[in-house]
Parts: sequence; C-alpha cells; structure tokens
Amino acid sequence: GNRPEIRQDDPCGALGPVVCVVRIFVLHHRLGDDAGAHLHIDRRSRRYFGVRADQPLSDPRHQNCFHPARGFLESCPGFNRETLIDLQRPFRDRMDPMKLTAFRFYRYALPFKRPLDIHGIEVSRREGLMIRLTSSDGVDGFGEIVPLAGWSKENLKEAYDQIQFLKSNLTGEHIPGGIERLDGKFESWLEGMQLSSSVRFGLEMAVLNLIANSNNVPLFRVISDVGRGQVRINGLLQGTRYDVVREAIKLKEDGFKTLKLKVGGAVEGNIDKVNAVSEVLAGEVLLHLDANRSWDIEDAIKFGKGIDCGCVTYIEEPLKDIRQIPEFYKETLIPSALDESLL
Repeated sequence: GNRPEIRQDDPCGALGPVVCVVRIFVLHHRLGDDAGAHLHIDRRSRRYFGVRADQPLSDPRHQNCFHPARGFLESCPGFNRETLIDLQRPFRDRMDPMKLTAFRFYRYALPFKRPLDIHGIEVSRREGLMIRLTSSDGVDGFGEIVPLAGWSKENLKEAYDQIQFLKSNLTGEHIPGGIERLDGKFESWLEGMQLSSSVRFGLEMAVLNLIANSNNVPLFRVISDVGRGQVRINGLLQGTRYDVVREAIKLKEDGFKTLKLKVGGAVEGNIDKVNAVSEVLAGEVLLHLDANRSWDIEDAIKFGKGIDCGCVTYIEEPLKDIRQIPEFYKETLIPSALDESLL
C-alpha cells in the first residue's frame, strides 16, 4: 500500500525515547470482525514490528512494540495475541520451506478398563502408531495413526507398511510452504501415494503439529483464526442395565452434560435400559443413542415408541436400511443421525 513519510513518538518506550518512522505500511489481518492493522516500521537500517488494535483502542498509546534489544513483545495496554500471531503469517509464508531431517514412528497398545463392543467385535485394547517428525531446527511434530478393526478398510499392518514407505520418501524433503492453509497443497505433495485414511490423518496431524511448534503457537491457530477454549465431549455408556445406570450417575456427578448410550439387539431389554438411564438423568443431562444399524423398521419403531424421550436428543444409525429413516421419524418423532452409512 502507500508508505507515507511520518514521524511518531514511541508510546511504549520500546524503540527508544523518540523514533523517526521513515516508512510504514499496513497489513490487514484476517480475524473476522476484529478491526485493526499491522504496522511494519522501517527506521532506515533497523526494522521493528508492532501491532495496533484500532477498535476499541484508537489511542496511539495503546500500541504494542517489539523491544529492539531484548527481542520480545513489550507488554502494553491493548495487547492482542491473536492479532500478533496473524501479523507473523505474511513473513512466515515467505520463509524457506521447512526440511524434514528425521521421520520416526512408534507402536503402542493401551488396554481398556473393560472391553468395548464394536460392530459385534469385542475390543479389549487400542493399538496404533505414533509419528514423530523432526525439522532441521530440531523441532518435533507428532501424529497418531489408529485404524479400527471392524471399521477401517486398512489394518495396523497395512498402516505400518505405508509408514515405512513415507519414511523412505519424505526424510530429507521439504514441507511445502503454506501447507497449513489446507487449500490443496497436501494433495499435491502426497499425489500418487494412495495413503489410507488413518495414515493420511496421522501424517497431516504431525505436519501441522510441527508447523505449530516451530512458530510457538497452538495447533488451532495454525489452521484457523477462530478457536474455542473448551470442547464438549460425550460420556460413553455401554453394558448391562446395572452398568449403564451406575456409570450414568457417576458421569452426571462428574459434570458431563451429554451421554451416549449404545443400544441394539433385543428391543425390550434396550427399552428398559434407556428408561432406567433417563430416570437417573432426570432431564439434567442430554442422551444420545447409537444402534449401529441393528434393527429393521418394525423393531426400530417398537423401540422408539417404548422409550422415554424426555432427554433423548437423537438416535444414531437406528436402521439397517437408511431409506426407511423418514418412516421411522414419522412414527416416533425421534431424529436420526448417520455415521457409517455414509462411507
């Protein structure tokens, strides 16, 4: 943009008693409706960077500046770390691509406290692989690969073989600049490798984590300008009527606001189980149901009409034939959600 010749006192004292600013340009940031500007100050042979938030702080004293000697941000009124992170992006994008100097991976197995039934398969532990990427600056990034038996198209052995292939092909290579924008650079970089879903996810996680650690910012700041301080999760209920009621009481006391109950199989027993859980939740905690495509339309409607829907928000995959979901809703007024049917 325009670079007017101006003179301005340094309000924070970070650049010395008085600074003559000979060039300045404005970089508009991308933080939604949060107005402001990035200032790049060039004092002849020495350069300084600062951030000024113009709304609601329009006073020039509310400016943040880098101390030229100590090399860190001076804490001043109006400090906005989100804006500061965004200021760094244009310069980060013009830096040399990051080089991968090491590609390591580890296998792990974590036992469950109790077995988990997944599509009729009893799973007693979770097995997976951890990727560890290291840049030429000595920074690490981690990713996780966890194919699920009975669900994923690939198994752990196939994922392991693909990781061996990636290690031999990516070690010593450079990560394309701007890949964290998720605008197609991952596809171009990995073109022709035909990676399975779990391996692709783990590699992307490791690369994005490496970029975040290299810039000393949280991972969500690398891929988005908007983040949340908290993420709500569901407590999982599975087992006998006694088991799920006891666990529901405990999770409610622990502060969970949403629980997920696995159903399916004998209709009468599942109706009794849902009603028992609904009674202890007393409308204070929401309940999601997951039937994993267990029922035909007759059994699903019988189940839907037999349960107390006071705290049930929806049921996931109630039917073997998803084309019958409109009929199920018409008869029960229970919303349905789809998961594996979409694969």
